[in-house]
Amino acid sequence: MTVTFRFSPRLIAIVLTIIALVLAIISWALVAYEWSLGVNNTYWVHEASTLFNVTFEGNVPTWYAVLLLLIAALFSFLIAADVRQSKSNWRIHWMGLTLLFLYLSLDEAAAIHEIFTTPTREAFETTGYLYFSWMLVGVPVAIVVALLFLSFVGNLPKQTKIAFFLAGIVYLTGAVVVESFGANLWYETGGIVTPRYTAIGGVEEFLEMFGVILAIYGLLDYLHHRVGTITLHFGETEKIEKEDSNEPSSLES
Repeated sequence: MTVTFRFSPRLIAIVLTIIALVLAIISWALVAYEWSLGVNNTYWVHEASTLFNVTFEGNVPTWYAVLLLLIAALFSFLIAADVRQSKSNWRIHWMGLTLLFLYLSLDEAAAIHEIFTTPTREAFETTGYLYFSWMLVGVPVAIVVALLFLSFVGNLPKQTKIAFFLAGIVYLTGAVVVESFGANLWYETGGIVTPRYTAIGGVEEFLEMFGVILAIYGLLDYLHHRVGTITLHFGETEKIEKEDSNEPSSLES
């Protein structure tokens, strides 16, 4: 069996962004509606709110966030496999990027970063904007990872490079900056999931998702120009076929 993929990076990015935005809006709307009901709130409204609340784990927004990261890991792996054949100096970085997306998907599903919250909060007695104290560990790690990939991203084609830089900025803005505002509100209210907190959480999660979507756009654009049509053969062989031999020399990464 042969499966051929033809894709528009921009269209795919737009569709993925719309889904992320809709999930954020649904999350806020259900929490706002639940609060408006007050003591008249029902079991089904509460369950629906929980199922779509972006500030919770193990629900629909979490599934979508994990899916986006897995998609990014898949496309990064396809590039790594193709670059490996060309003996590029950046093949290790492409595989490293694949592993990074895989880890982030695991962290999103299992909330691994939250393991550091309690011990760091107790050790440094954090409050307010640093109440979600995992950032004391996460931010230095993010800086180190960014430095390790800086030269790699700098050598990518212009459009891919821009997409990756924007992806990193947008993702970290949501994961660190906006989350710190949510942490402060959570600290002030004693851990109550208010419509305001959900709105902040919605912005945070949307920015994180949008950051990954920008990365997916960059990966798809790179694949589109480097490979052309992706053809998968299921059976004795599985490979990526180049659509033609007119491959730009700037895509050596």
